[in-house]
Amino acid sequence: MDPYITLSLVDYIQLLHGGPVAKSLFIYFEAELKNCSPAEVNTAIENLMTRYKDVDEIENTVARFIRSVTPGLEKHRKPEYAQDSIFSILDKENQIIDTILKNLKKVYVKTLPELKAENRNAKMYLQNEIGKIEAIKKHYLKLQYGVFSALESAGAPTRCIQLMWHLQDSVWPKLKDCRDLLSGEVWDFNLFNKTYGQMFFLLASLVFREDKILFPVASQYLPEGVQMKLMLDAETYGILA
Repeated sequence: MDPYITLSLVDYIQLLHGGPVAKSLFIYFEAELKNCSPAEVNTAIENLMTRYKDVDEIENTVARFIRSVTPGLEKHRKPEYAQDSIFSILDKENQIIDTILKNLKKVYVKTLPELKAENRNAKMYLQNEIGKIEAIKKHYLKLQYGVFSALESAGAPTRCIQLMWHLQDSVWPKLKDCRDLLSGEVWDFNLFNKTYGQMFFLLASLVFREDKILFPVASQYLPEGVQMKLMLDAETYGILA
């Protein structure tokens, strides 16, 4: 990690958490934001969460921060995970989740006019497509009860893990709300559209955060033997395919 970039990111996220900021703040830190690494981003988030322990309170700040550091994260190539590593499986599952989301987006755009008109067949069709998200649960179970637990045992920083766990668990109530709205007697398109958008954005952001921050950082904390054991244990939760 570059100490200067790390300290700059720590300062930047603290200023973001203080409230609305002018564009000049981004410009001032632009060089650091565009040249940061996953480890430096993780350290800044960890620092913020150490000071402010309420996950709900800082969730919006972290989301804004990640949008700011996206150019820097995009520059970093994905690590090449060993085939016998849990991160190889999780990385492949993330690609599957990304495909599920892209297909769901196409279906949603296709059925949008019929949904607005309260077309029952369109609602049933989308209900079926949204139901495919249920399969993603096994991905998060491997993270929560496998990788996250191993990171805690290894003495790795755990504040960011708490935030990721919180966001992952937030998916399922939103999924249930979407399905209930689609199958309910009374159709409120605006409420559904809002709920669906929140769920979709949350899932997409989790894919990005895991791909660009969590997996590269976590793989550095866990020895190869631990990564291999987690891969073997992954069958317990099932493999997303």
